[in-house]
Amino acid sequence: MDFANQNMTPKYHQLKNYLLNYIQEKGIGIDEKLPSENELAKTFNISRNTVRQAIDSLEKAGLIYRVQGKGTFYRGYQKEQNKIIGVVSPVTSKYIYTDIISGIEEYAHEHDFNILLSNSNGDYNKQRSAIELMLEKNIDGLIIEPVLSSTINEDSYIFQKLRNLTIPYVTMDCRIDGLSAPFITIDDYTAGYQATEFLIGEGHKKIGMIFKEDVLPGKMRQEGMVQALKDHRLAINPEYILGFPDKAEKAGQEPAYHLTRQLIDLSDPPTAIFYYNDETAFRGFKAIKQKKWTVPQDISILGFDDSEFADLFEVPLTTFKHPKKELGKKAMEILLDLINNSNLMKHNLLILPELIKRQSVLKIQQKVQLK
Repeated sequence: MDFANQNMTPKYHQLKNYLLNYIQEKGIGIDEKLPSENELAKTFNISRNTVRQAIDSLEKAGLIYRVQGKGTFYRGYQKEQNKIIGVVSPVTSKYIYTDIISGIEEYAHEHDFNILLSNSNGDYNKQRSAIELMLEKNIDGLIIEPVLSSTINEDSYIFQKLRNLTIPYVTMDCRIDGLSAPFITIDDYTAGYQATEFLIGEGHKKIGMIFKEDVLPGKMRQEGMVQALKDHRLAINPEYILGFPDKAEKAGQEPAYHLTRQLIDLSDPPTAIFYYNDETAFRGFKAIKQKKWTVPQDISILGFDDSEFADLFEVPLTTFKHPKKELGKKAMEILLDLINNSNLMKHNLLILPELIKRQSVLKIQQKVQLK
C-alpha cells in the first residue's frame, strides 16, 4: 500500500487515520502494542519522519503513549469527560423516536450524563451541521441514526466522519458495510423473513410489500421477505413488491396510499400486504377503505413497530413489537461502556422483534405446513 497514490491528504494524516481504523478493526485494548515505526514505514513506503508525525499527533490527542526501548502502545479514550452525549436522530418528537430518545435520556441521566439532541429530519446537510456542532461542544460520545442509511458508501461524508472519529460512537438501526462501528439495531432481515413466513403459514401465497427503499431497515425487511418466498418456492412477483424514497413521504406525496391503490387495483392483487411500518400501513388502509374493501376479509395487512395506534385501527393491526425504549437504553449503555472501557469492537447488538397477532390477517383455506 502506498499512501502517496491515494489522494492529496498529507501522508502523515492518512497514516493517522489508518492507525485509528486499525485500533477499531483489531479490537486493540488498553496498553496493547501497536506496529513499530520501522514496520509502518516499510509497510506504507513512507519516511520515518512521516511516521513520527502521525504518532506525535495521536500522542497529543492522548490516544497512544511511547515507552523507550519497548514501542508504542494504545492508551485508550482518556480525555476528561464533559458528561455530554450527542444524539442525532432523523426524527425526535413523534412515532417510535419519542420512546427511543426517552430511553437514551433515562439511562444517561442515571449515570450523570446529559444529552445534546439534534433532529436531522432525514437531511444530509442538517446531519453534517449537527455532528460538527456537537464535536465543537466536546461531546464525550455520539449516538446516531444516519440519514438514508442504505445509500451510505465509503465516499460519503458520514462514512469518513465516523471512521475518523476519536470519540466512541454507536449507530442505531444501521450497520454500515466496511465500517467497524458498534451498532444496535432490529434484526430486520429476520423480521422480514418471519413476517412473510407467518403470512404463508396463514395460507397466503400472493404477498405484497410496501417499503421505504433508501433506509436499511426497509431494504433488509424486503430482502428477508424475498428470501422467505424463495425458500417456500413461491413466485416473486415484481408487481407486488413496491418501494418508495424517504423524500416522497416527507414531501407529503402519500406514497403508501398510492402504492396500496396500485396493488389492490391489479387484475390479480395480493391477498396480503406487509408494510414497512405501522404508519405506512395506516396510510395504505385509507386506500383499502376507499375501494370499499374490508380488512382482513378482502385483504390482510401486517405492520411493523407496534406503534401507539396499531391497536386503534378499525381492525387491530397485526404487527411486530419494536423495543423502542429498550433500544434507546441499550444504545446508551453500550456507549457508556465504550467511554469507560475504550474497547471499540465488543458491542454489536441485533434485536429480534416479537410478532403481535391481532385481527388484520385472515387465515385462508387450509393452513400451510411450514418447513
